[in-house]
Amino acid sequence: MSYPDYASEKFGAGVLTLAEAPGRIKERLLDAYLSQVMRAHPPDAGLSAEITKRINDLDARMTRVSEPAPNGTIAATVDAMTEEEASELAREIVELSWAIDHERHGVR
Repeated sequence: MSYPDYASEKFGAGVLTLAEAPGRIKERLLDAYLSQVMRAHPPDAGLSAEITKRINDLDARMTRVSEPAPNGTIAATVDAMTEEEASELAREIVELSWAIDHERHGVR
């Protein structure tokens, strides 16, 4: 499986988690990111610079709380977010999934 295919699979699964998992948006975002999205992109993975930058920005936003936390940095970051911030990041995961698929299939 090529990297763009793997990224597409992981982001697609993240979108399903956001849509179908139980819980509030912050819980679903945490679940989607930890179980799928954070595993989706090694460096130099064959995606465009624009998509790579957006993924790196997403990662930075998901790990912005740097103080040690019992459940980890990502959980602490999501816990510190407002529902609106969590919704915004969930939307970015959906949009990145769409962008990766379109790039993968040569659709602009």
